[in-house]
Amino acid sequence: MHRYLLLLACTTLFAQNVEGPKFEVASVKRIGPTSPRIGVAPSSPSRFSMTAVPVALLSQAFEMPGFLFVNVDKVPRDFYEVTATLPEGATKDDVPAMLRNLLIERFHLKYHRELRETRRFELTIAASGHRMKNSSDAPAPDLPDGPIYIKPGADGYVEFVAGRNMGPVGFKGLWGMQRVGIAMVEFARELQSFLGGVVTDLTGLTGKYDFALKWSTTLNTPSPGGANATEFSDPPLLVALREQLGLVIRQGKGSSEVIVIDGMAEPTPN
Repeated sequence: MHRYLLLLACTTLFAQNVEGPKFEVASVKRIGPTSPRIGVAPSSPSRFSMTAVPVALLSQAFEMPGFLFVNVDKVPRDFYEVTATLPEGATKDDVPAMLRNLLIERFHLKYHRELRETRRFELTIAASGHRMKNSSDAPAPDLPDGPIYIKPGADGYVEFVAGRNMGPVGFKGLWGMQRVGIAMVEFARELQSFLGGVVTDLTGLTGKYDFALKWSTTLNTPSPGGANATEFSDPPLLVALREQLGLVIRQGKGSSEVIVIDGMAEPTPN
């Protein structure tokens, strides 16, 4: 009897609490080690659908980049399709908490939060000034109708369509991205996934900007700026940011909150 009570107490102690809103109905389907569909699917305000590996589901649920999760070796690696119905009155802002609770209930997610030293970077303006176009200075382009086909241009980099956010897209180590009307604080967040660390916007720029950016990860390929990639003292992306946009990444230091995964399992059947 005492052994049973002790086991029950330990189970209660280590169980992860479900807090906040929950999906009204949810389905979790295992796809396998690969998937023809990846990402959040277009849905109505009352529906949520996402196909991804659990690490991506965690990132969506906690609204944090993947590098801020610790012990991801405990996370299943297959792709899963999550489809769910939101309760009446819920909004898209409630989805992260609902997805978090789904992971706790179906994947038996257990986690805790810690403050740890993490890689940190600072986005600043080069001494010569930035080279981006202010969105308010440019006339709105006539956007083409129909789908946009991603393909390499004559230089091997992605062929940009005026007025469209595109990329990042890479062809054989030649990467490109185009942003229209983006704030620097938002761009700093995008750079986090490339640099594997927290990026803080210290540019002081409050407007929105348009730019195209190209960089090479192929060592024997010249960069768009003309410098041979083998001569790079910095990673190619940082060189491209400096030469093409007038933006500089500086190494910083500090602590960030991380999510430590204590346990996560294959989901229970629907």
